[in-house]
Amino acid sequence: MFDPRLFEVRAQLSWMLHCFLALGVLAVLGAGVLAWGMFHGVWLSHSEATSPDGQLCAESRNLYRWGLLYGWNHFHIRVEPDAEIRCKVLERRWRRTPDTLTLWKREHRYASYNDFDGTARLPTQVRWLSNRTFVIEGGEGGGAVFEVRR
Repeated sequence: MFDPRLFEVRAQLSWMLHCFLALGVLAVLGAGVLAWGMFHGVWLSHSEATSPDGQLCAESRNLYRWGLLYGWNHFHIRVEPDAEIRCKVLERRWRRTPDTLTLWKREHRYASYNDFDGTARLPTQVRWLSNRTFVIEGGEGGGAVFEVRR
């Protein structure tokens, strides 16, 4: 007539189904986060320095984007509060330094390196030379001097 073991089997199947659904949702969410990180990346602080008069702050940021085998570091420079900058002395270049670095812009991408390049090639710090000029030091393009226009 009525078999009580049927409820046990049904309860076990229900519990297993819920576990598989939860794992599936976690896998889809994890893949979504990974895909977002690959396409959009994440901003990391790299270096910053305040001008001698304390009015401006030069900030170098790293947009890190993951790839399938390795990630890319895209270095950007800007000056706050909201000033235009350009590179006026560029004797050496970092990898993928664009030619637009000498044009007036609010933010410049000045270097791109992958995870296998090692730290010796990367820019290291920002240092102010005066209230209107600063230098990005380190790596292949170290010594690039930027000027600020407000």
